[in-house]
Amino acid sequence: MEKIEKVNPNGYNWLKNVPPHEWARWAFDRHVKNQDTCKNFSKSFDNWILNGREKSIISLIESIRLSWMAKIHSRRSRYTEDLGLVCPKIQDVLEKNRLNSRVGHLISVGNDEFEVSIDDASFAVYLREKRCSCGEWELTGIPCIHAVKARRFKRQDPHEYCDPCFHRERAIRIYSHFIHPLSDQFLWPLTNRDPVEPPIMRRMAGRPRKARVRDTDEAPASLKTGGTVKCSRCKQIIHNKRSCRWAPQGVLDMHRCSPKH
Repeated sequence: MEKIEKVNPNGYNWLKNVPPHEWARWAFDRHVKNQDTCKNFSKSFDNWILNGREKSIISLIESIRLSWMAKIHSRRSRYTEDLGLVCPKIQDVLEKNRLNSRVGHLISVGNDEFEVSIDDASFAVYLREKRCSCGEWELTGIPCIHAVKARRFKRQDPHEYCDPCFHRERAIRIYSHFIHPLSDQFLWPLTNRDPVEPPIMRRMAGRPRKARVRDTDEAPASLKTGGTVKCSRCKQIIHNKRSCRWAPQGVLDMHRCSPKH
């Protein structure tokens, strides 16, 4: 908080009135097993349905249904075909922690307790309690770099000490239900209710926006940059047709005197 106050006093005053468990990882609920502080889930979903959000309500719902039907099937097939104890993304995290745990040193004090020092910082690891003083293991449910180093010392598989919510069997149970296929709209039964009509079209000023509005702390969208400028007249690079010095004089004068230039 002291660093925040030095950088932005207004932000510090505003943040004092916000409960720490809503923005600080150290105050998060340890039973949730999630360390994300992201607040743009709705924006990501809005970007996911970008191709269908301009359609009518029924067509939009149908687009979302088809997307979810395919996604649930792909994830269920992925977890069913995988043979690991935990989900593939968790395997990647553990592999990264395993590679990073090669540095530093470890001291075993008995009773499955260790002191692990990495990057000039020491932390206490308690394997039986599934706890590390860095807080990451309790917060995420995934063994941190210090816990993985202790597991390697004990010659134990760190996958077995992940929280059960990351087990592959749990993911298969989550995606065991699926969305049933439907026939086309012309085969749907007719009702006596009024048809669903689209809302009145109201054109707003300016060019319609396609990309979502990004927060100030988000990285800008990637733009296509680079490339080589090539003249279509002399086929040389670095300049274009208008600035070509090998063009006839009359053509250059015409470009200079044109009202568009």
